[in-house]
Amino acid sequence: MATGGRDWSFLSIPVLILFTFIYLFLSIFCIWEDSSTLYKNQNSNSTIVERSLNCGATTDYSYKILYLKPLNQYINFIQEIDTIDLKKNEWIKIQKNNAQ
Repeated sequence: MATGGRDWSFLSIPVLILFTFIYLFLSIFCIWEDSSTLYKNQNSNSTIVERSLNCGATTDYSYKILYLKPLNQYINFIQEIDTIDLKKNEWIKIQKNNAQ
């Protein structure tokens, strides 16, 4: 069926591949960094940390507070958490070391 225009469908796969490579190339420069450990659970290896996404020159250092629970040696359960609702009797506050 002629539509009167050129058939550009042959470009869809190369364009998809190009965008995939661009995304993968740019994403290898970003890494989550723990800036500090805020709390440690008294009864387990769970911690609450402050993290930022470091992307080199484009980093804005906006921090997230995350709950980390090790499931095994290689995998952690990670969830954003609000420390206001934290049960303070279950967690030990870690003092930040200001000496550099």
